Amino acid sequence: MPVVGDLGVPSGTLAARKVRGEKDEPMASRWITRPAEPSDAAAVARLINERWRRIVGEDQTTEERVRAWMTKPETDLGRNGRALVDSAGCVVGWADVGDPGEPYVNVMGSLDVAPSASGDPQAWDLLFAWVVDRAAAFADKAPTEARVVLTVYAFEKDPAKRDALERRGAKPTRTMRRLRSDFPPPPPPLPWPDGIDRRSFDPREDLPALAEASLEVFRDHWGFVARPLEEEIREQREWIEWQGDAFDASLCHLAVAEGTIAGFALCRPHIPLDRTRGVVGSLGVRPAWRGRGLGSALLAHALHEFYERGCASAEVLVDSENLTGAVRLYERAGMHTIRTQLVYEKELRPGTDFSRR
Repeated sequence: MPVVGDLGVPSGTLAARKVRGEKDEPMASRWITRPAEPSDAAAVARLINERWRRIVGEDQTTEERVRAWMTKPETDLGRNGRALVDSAGCVVGWADVGDPGEPYVNVMGSLDVAPSASGDPQAWDLLFAWVVDRAAAFADKAPTEARVVLTVYAFEKDPAKRDALERRGAKPTRTMRRLRSDFPPPPPPLPWPDGIDRRSFDPREDLPALAEASLEVFRDHWGFVARPLEEEIREQREWIEWQGDAFDASLCHLAVAEGTIAGFALCRPHIPLDRTRGVVGSLGVRPAWRGRGLGSALLAHALHEFYERGCASAEVLVDSENLTGAVRLYERAGMHTIRTQLVYEKELRPGTDFSRR
């Protein structure tokens, strides 16, 4: 049975492979892909957790969380989600591609294959072929002169996935490190720089100002792409909605100088499946206030708050290529690396690179 991709041709045909720049070699015949459905939530959660347990040693999600994401209107599951099934109709793989918003130059994709099928390279190839096809559809919305890339993450200790990405032309560009601070003892609080006050984030009043501060904080980070303020507001709002009932504004700390947000530490109460592990989701200081110890003060306050609430540890995911020395900041606070992810890119269209390198 041919599987029609978003290029308008069967994704296993020679025509589709040439569009993707692939070699003329047959696709797998024992697997097919189809649009994902909310009824796939249990199978998708199971296969994701099976891979996480094998690589990381713990589960990552639940059927309820997967179904909640699948049924959000903005997910557009029929177009942006794909299931890989075997000859018996069982779901053994999953992929999704997110709408990146303007300027559409960096498209995020993800894919997972259950351990029972991950030893077959063609299972990965068929699923990744769909990811590339779907991402290419978003590339058409980018400025005509822009270079467009697809970005996919893979654990350093996941050779099957890494081989699949590299086999289809994706290249590792940098690493992301997951760091953890174990309690006790609690991190000592640090004094706030002169003229800086701390208060909690108010999503009803502070969202535009926080989005503006975030754009300025991360504009000199590797891979940053300038985008409209409305897009940043949308992403911040989606981050809040993604947490659901777990969102706690009192754990989102703002450093304020004369009414202006000088820095922030946006935290989550816990990781999805372990309430003893807090998460520093995003921490940054605007350029005008750097070099005064504000980043260290924000981090120390956030870690101490987690400890006071009974957490056993706190974690953060940080780009190893961060140009502001974020890794050193976290290590000085006693955080240590627990795992590493590689960031892969596949060029969808050559052109002028809009991202910070």
